[in-house]
Amino acid sequence: QIVSQHRKSNVMSQKTLFIIRGISGSGKSTLARLMIERSGSPIPHFEADQYFMFNGHYNFVPSKLGQAHQWCKESVRTALRTNETVIVSNTFTTKKELFEYLDFLKSEPYTSSLTISIREPETEWKSRADIAHEKNTHGVPRHVVENQLNRWYEFPVGDYQYNDLMKELEK
Repeated sequence: QIVSQHRKSNVMSQKTLFIIRGISGSGKSTLARLMIERSGSPIPHFEADQYFMFNGHYNFVPSKLGQAHQWCKESVRTALRTNETVIVSNTFTTKKELFEYLDFLKSEPYTSSLTISIREPETEWKSRADIAHEKNTHGVPRHVVENQLNRWYEFPVGDYQYNDLMKELEK
């Protein structure tokens, strides 16, 4: 419903990147899955955690986190070239993290008409490290989830034109 409502309310935009942000265990992947199911059509969805999936098993290697985000950014950029809608879900806890993902797209011809739709899970525990730690499926230690929450950058959910959002994040 979020995706279809967004399309109806924003018919001028040709492409939309949904950015789902939240601490580990807050429900980002679940929200992405629900958005895809409710859209009734396939939507490419990427998250850095996918980089660590091997034969259906998650194997996080801390030293490869930078590579995982590079893979994720490149996947988003490539998918936006051929798809109307793409979803990326990562923690995006800081302004810098948001900026880096979007800055990666700046040379793409579609950015002038790209809508960025920032979303967060609406779970009761999205700001509760103790509960999110219990719910996360990748074994992220509680102190790491607490650190994510401690560096959380408040940014309003909603729809933004790419250029306007970049100006806001550069401040």
